[in-house]
Amino acid sequence: MIAPPAGYGEKPMELTLRYRGQLAANGRPSDKHKIRKQLHGQLDEFWRQDTRLSEIYKNLKQLQIPKRSRDHFEVDRPLPDPTFFYWRWPLCGYDFIPLVTHVHELYCYLNIRIYRKLGRGGILFTGGDLDNKLKTFFDALRVPQAPEELPNEEDAPNMDDNSANWPHMFCLLDDDRAITKLTIQSFKLLTNVPVDCDRPENYVELDADVTILPATPLLGSLNILYP
Repeated sequence: MIAPPAGYGEKPMELTLRYRGQLAANGRPSDKHKIRKQLHGQLDEFWRQDTRLSEIYKNLKQLQIPKRSRDHFEVDRPLPDPTFFYWRWPLCGYDFIPLVTHVHELYCYLNIRIYRKLGRGGILFTGGDLDNKLKTFFDALRVPQAPEELPNEEDAPNMDDNSANWPHMFCLLDDDRAITKLTIQSFKLLTNVPVDCDRPENYVELDADVTILPATPLLGSLNILYP
């Protein structure tokens, strides 16, 4: 058993992610990547400000590059310090960097509030059930594993450049199986849908409160509990 640092009290890592835009059922790679890009800016700010992550943020290119092992990402062992628990996944011109990983043995709780422009009723959506819409959102929370999971974008980074110059993109998860508890609340949206939204029935304003905890206390996850 690894003992906590003296003088520290247990405190999970917590943040809130906000998405404003269309949420399609069984979304295409382009739908998921739009969500991913919107959440990246918030995660980037979280990494930059959080004392548990800010030093790692300064040297993202020094992170390990994992391998796919069976059905998850794995890194070289041993892991001599907490920095080695984090990794970057170069793919299609980006370095994808997750916060919650199999290496850390972390899991997370999500408390989701969805606001939508529909009449009174239950939690199901018009034009697609909630499960399929949330699948689009959950897929956008995780690191894409292969090129076919990403769209062909005109403004995508140039893959001909040296990968050392590829920009990073933060994701919440390396795998959506890390979500072990989920709460969903559905509300009627009282503000106007943006005029440039071509599918107003798919427009949502979504807030996701995230709580991150280690399943097993490890060297690389102690600072999650004891910042």
